[in-house]
Amino acid sequence: MTRASFTESIRAAGRTARAEVLSASVAAMQTEIATELGIAPESSIYTIERPQLGDDTAQCIDRSRLSSAIFPVC
Repeated sequence: MTRASFTESIRAAGRTARAEVLSASVAAMQTEIATELGIAPESSIYTIERPQLGDDTAQCIDRSRLSSAIFPVC
Protein backbone atom coordinates (compact mmCIF):
# COMPACT_ATOMS: atom_id res chain seq x y z
CA MET A 1 0.00 0.00 0.00
CA THR A 2 1.28 3.46 -0.91
CA ARG A 3 0.58 6.54 1.16
CA ALA A 4 -1.01 9.47 -0.63
CA SER A 5 -2.02 12.91 0.50
CA PHE A 6 -5.68 13.82 0.89
CA THR A 7 -5.48 15.98 -2.24
CA GLU A 8 -3.85 13.21 -4.29
CA SER A 9 -6.48 10.70 -3.19
CA ILE A 10 -9.41 12.99 -4.01
CA ARG A 11 -7.95 13.96 -7.40
CA ALA A 12 -7.27 10.31 -8.25
CA ALA A 13 -10.99 9.71 -7.69
CA GLY A 14 -11.77 12.43 -10.25
CA ARG A 15 -12.99 14.89 -7.64
CA THR A 16 -11.92 18.43 -6.74
CA ALA A 17 -10.01 18.81 -3.46
CA ARG A 18 -9.76 21.94 -1.38
CA ALA A 19 -9.59 23.07 2.24
CA GLU A 20 -10.80 26.09 4.19
CA VAL A 21 -9.56 27.47 7.49
CA LEU A 22 -12.27 26.79 10.06
CA SER A 23 -10.37 28.24 13.01
CA ALA A 24 -6.90 29.45 13.92
CA SER A 25 -5.74 30.29 17.42
CA VAL A 26 -2.70 30.72 19.61
CA ALA A 27 -2.65 29.54 23.22
CA ALA A 28 -0.38 28.40 26.01
CA MET A 29 0.97 24.91 25.46
CA GLN A 30 -0.79 22.15 27.37
CA THR A 31 1.64 19.75 29.06
CA GLU A 32 0.16 16.73 27.24
CA ILE A 33 0.55 18.36 23.82
CA ALA A 34 4.09 19.58 24.64
CA THR A 35 5.05 16.02 25.56
CA GLU A 36 3.58 14.68 22.28
CA LEU A 37 5.49 17.28 20.26
CA GLY A 38 8.69 16.98 22.32
CA ILE A 39 8.90 20.70 23.12
CA ALA A 40 8.96 22.88 26.23
CA PRO A 41 5.58 23.22 27.98
CA GLU A 42 6.08 26.97 28.48
CA SER A 43 5.90 27.54 24.71
CA SER A 44 2.78 28.77 22.99
CA ILE A 45 1.10 26.80 20.25
CA TYR A 46 -0.82 27.63 17.10
CA THR A 47 -3.82 25.42 16.38
CA ILE A 48 -5.32 25.45 12.89
CA GLU A 49 -8.45 23.47 11.99
CA ARG A 50 -9.45 22.97 8.37
CA PRO A 51 -12.19 20.87 6.82
CA GLN A 52 -10.81 18.85 3.90
CA LEU A 53 -13.37 18.98 1.10
CA GLY A 54 -13.99 16.72 -1.87
CA ASP A 55 -16.33 18.33 -4.39
CA ASP A 56 -17.35 20.81 -1.67
CA THR A 57 -18.38 18.00 0.72
CA ALA A 58 -16.47 17.74 4.01
CA GLN A 59 -14.49 14.50 4.18
CA CYS A 60 -12.54 15.11 7.39
CA ILE A 61 -11.18 17.87 9.61
CA ASP A 62 -7.42 18.42 9.69
CA ARG A 63 -6.11 19.79 13.00
CA SER A 64 -2.52 21.06 12.96
CA ARG A 65 -0.61 22.11 16.07
CA LEU A 66 2.56 24.14 15.56
CA SER A 67 5.02 25.36 18.16
CA SER A 68 5.62 29.11 18.13
CA ALA A 69 9.26 28.31 18.96
CA ILE A 70 9.61 26.52 15.62
CA PHE A 71 7.24 28.78 13.63
CA PRO A 72 7.66 32.32 15.00
CA VAL A 73 5.43 35.12 13.76
CA CYS A 74 7.27 37.29 11.22
